[in-house]
Amino acid sequence: MLHFALLFPLVVVVAMIALAVARRGPFRALHISSAAAASAEATNRRLRLRNVGAIAATVACATLLTVAGLIGSITTERQEPLDALHLLLLTPILTAVTAVAFFAFLPAFPEESASRTADLTRRTPLTFGPRSVFVAPVAAAALLAFLIVLLGAVADPDGRMLSYSPDVAKMGGGGGTFPGLVYGIPLLVGMVLLAGVLIVALKRIASAPRPTDASLREADSTVRLLGIRVVTKTATSALLVTAGSVCILAGNTAESINRGTSVDGRGNPIPADATMQAIGTLGTIALWLGVALVAAAIAFVVGAIGDATRKPFEIAPVAEVLA
Repeated sequence: MLHFALLFPLVVVVAMIALAVARRGPFRALHISSAAAASAEATNRRLRLRNVGAIAATVACATLLTVAGLIGSITTERQEPLDALHLLLLTPILTAVTAVAFFAFLPAFPEESASRTADLTRRTPLTFGPRSVFVAPVAAAALLAFLIVLLGAVADPDGRMLSYSPDVAKMGGGGGTFPGLVYGIPLLVGMVLLAGVLIVALKRIASAPRPTDASLREADSTVRLLGIRVVTKTATSALLVTAGSVCILAGNTAESINRGTSVDGRGNPIPADATMQAIGTLGTIALWLGVALVAAAIAFVVGAIGDATRKPFEIAPVAEVLA
């Protein structure tokens, strides 16, 4: 349980290290009129302050949930309705919910004029972000849902274990903790919660009032695009690391069935049959798939943190922008 509990913190640490060694400049260099420059810089500062707060809250949430899961693994029994593994599996999703919720707040560009003009054009997340940005979270959610249903179907009836006996008249077969529906259903609920928060955040990012000054419009679009990228990458990373976790857990249990020693009623060893070997092979495939999904999750975490910590834009001379 300990090595599994450290999986998600490892993803966060690797992402932070990768970010620390990366040097990234502003997302865009924009020409903004001198009259609106102060407003643009003020928004830049407010955005970065919000992002720092979001990162701090996310790290705190991940830490608290992981520690609670580790404590729970010592003090609770696996047979209880909700055990430590439930919390550990839900940690990435609940952490992502915390991060995404912060980005539902979009600081407005301060303007001195008391009169404002309303933009009646209907804006959606697709107005500011390309369709490709939204493919990753949808695909990750579909993959996780498929894994939950598949693993739930092959798990033991108790929804917590996977075991196999070469012969119903003989004892043995090995097995262990397995992410069946007892763990899968809470994950599905967590996915619905994350999807709801993500949709609200995306709608808020797209529909928040736009600045009246025309020279601030491109800066405003840049801020919204970065916000959309951060929340979609955050949600994708959480779903991928969760999918990777269930694959690793399932693969380890399946491999243990093939490695385990089965015995008959008299205690004599039973050689592994073709089915046990096939289960072991599938377990190995699941383990490598889990590792690949965790690696992909790290890439999305690095991307999300990179977008959240970089300066959205800087004011550049007209000649520099045109060049």
